[in-house]
Amino acid sequence: MSVILVNPPSLYHMPKFGAQGKLAYFELSRRQLGGDGFWSLPGEHLGLGSIQASCAARGIDVSVVNGQVLYHRSTAQTWDAIRSAARQSGSAPVLVGFTGPCQVFEENLELAGLVRHAWPGCVTVLGHDFATLNYPRILRQHPEFDLVCAGEAEESFAGLAAAVLGGRDPSGVPGVAASGHPPRPAPALDIDRLPWPARSDLAPVLAAGLSAAVFTARGCPYQCTFCTTGQTAARLPGTDRHRLKSLDNVLAEIEQLTTDHGVRHLTITDDLFLTKSPASRERAAEFARRLAAARLGISFMIDCRVDSIDADVFRLLHAAGLSRIFVGVETSSPDQLEFYNKRYTRAGDRRDFIRRQLSLARDLGIDVVPGIITYHAETTIPELRDALDLIDGCDIDSAFFFLNRLIAYPGTPVYRHYRERGLLTTDWPRPAWQFADPQVACIEQQMLEAEALGRPYSELRALFADLISRDPAPAAAQ
Repeated sequence: MSVILVNPPSLYHMPKFGAQGKLAYFELSRRQLGGDGFWSLPGEHLGLGSIQASCAARGIDVSVVNGQVLYHRSTAQTWDAIRSAARQSGSAPVLVGFTGPCQVFEENLELAGLVRHAWPGCVTVLGHDFATLNYPRILRQHPEFDLVCAGEAEESFAGLAAAVLGGRDPSGVPGVAASGHPPRPAPALDIDRLPWPARSDLAPVLAAGLSAAVFTARGCPYQCTFCTTGQTAARLPGTDRHRLKSLDNVLAEIEQLTTDHGVRHLTITDDLFLTKSPASRERAAEFARRLAAARLGISFMIDCRVDSIDADVFRLLHAAGLSRIFVGVETSSPDQLEFYNKRYTRAGDRRDFIRRQLSLARDLGIDVVPGIITYHAETTIPELRDALDLIDGCDIDSAFFFLNRLIAYPGTPVYRHYRERGLLTTDWPRPAWQFADPQVACIEQQMLEAEALGRPYSELRALFADLISRDPAPAAAQ
């Protein structure tokens, strides 16, 4: 009897770029990001690797089919890989788990349906933030899935696998939801007690030029209204929504990656590596001092907020190998910062504050990749003018800035707000929204068309500046 975990190939954005059936997820990513941006993209699926390791610690063998790492260009290829994993185990699978956000739900749905048809007695389960925040609807509307692992799945999936393999009813396992039955509460995991993730995907990841990955924390203390991580962490019992691994544990794992696998760059995949609190900054500084003292010869990347950049801490981090940071800037609009529940500075000096913070990192020699949400459903022309000023202040030439849309993930406050306002054109499973202002919709469309023609950044910026400077179109005659 076999157990299989599946990460679908992530094909949802291929039609937009005319790449359906022609490119895999990482192939398109390389084309979009270029070599300079691609090298720090983490290729491993640490969630599945961690679940696989937790099952192994219980003596349960689990096969992983990662459609992204395998460069699948269709779900048919992933289905072939699932069947191949079953054949190699010598028996039909009794449990198949799927993961992924709302963008790949339809891929998971198709694959789960194929599993149910080929092996009628097999239990199918879905996990991830999307499943955690939406399990009642998923289980009510989609019989392809028997169960959902809500929240962190290392313990719940391992318990589920043990129950299924032992012929017991799995619906009572803590953290596992069944149709009409919410999950029994499960305590927040002590992440220091988890085994390190299995690294079966690491060799092909490194061969592809992608980054190895580690996590040093779980969850997030903030609750940005567009983000599933904070909403999921808010469901944890107690008040500790941002749990930290011990530095001893983290540094030992990093050393093992360098000595056993030859890793020279890694991405720390924490949603938030450090906060602006003194305790968090001291932990980051201590991490930097200890990593530098270990002399492992690696570089690394982190994600952080604008207000967590501190010159003294980042000087230490850079000396230890910090080469790139992704910074969640989002917007300089005070109304949108309020709507996103992301209040990182006073309204009067917000753009100057952002520039100063990003410059602190750049002046140290750290590559800064800012995240900017250019369009949301209620974007106004003045906001787009502010956005251009922000883009210019970030000092990075990326066409993506002129294309990036807010995603209304199901289960988040943004999703609920858009649904209540009637702005959603597609509700489920991958919500799409329409602009309240048709002129903004026209601007976005013209930018998409210009980018599709391969126009350089300078021309895209000039077009965007021209479009947002025009007077509003006259209202249609009554």
